[in-house]
This record gives sequence, structure tokens and C-alpha cells, in this order.
Amino acid sequence: MLERMRLMRDEVDPFIAAYDQEQWARERNYAADNLREALAAFRRLRASHVAELLALTPADSERTGRHVERGRITIAIQTLRVVCHDASHAAQLARPLG
Repeated sequence: MLERMRLMRDEVDPFIAAYDQEQWARERNYAADNLREALAAFRRLRASHVAELLALTPADSERTGRHVERGRITIAIQTLRVVCHDASHAAQLARPLG
């Protein structure tokens, strides 16, 4: 997600490729990860992402990219997608706990 934001920030209307999340999970063997370490890594990555988002101007947040599946998107729209994506994963983590 951070790479996509950087592409839109740094290039003019770049192509944004899709990726297969299920394939990534299998290839990276996420199921075998240590939960504490994975959450710490996630927090570090999202903190970096938020810091870069806070540095954007309002005009920067409207910069666009052309997503292969979703068409033209802005940094602002992509950021909302990230928030929803993260909330979905948080719910997945909470289910076995609750």
C-alpha cells in the first residue's frame, strides 16, 4: 500500500498493478508467523505510511493512479481502502480471541 501511495505521489498518473493477496499469504507463509512479531512489523510499516501521508499537501492527496481493476484512484481514495483493509484484518485476528 505504501508503494502505491509513493507511486501516485511521485509519478504522473502511474499504472497501479493488482496483486493476489491469497498468493502472497501462501508464498510468505503468513500463517507460520509469530503474531507478536508480525503485529510489531505491521505497526512499524503503518506508522511510516501515516508519517508520509501527513507530509502530503491537500493537492497531493488528489494525485491519481490508474489501478488495473479499479480504474482511476486518488491517494485519498487509496488511503480509505487501506483503512478498510486493515479493519478487515483486525476483525480476522479478533475472531479466534473472542
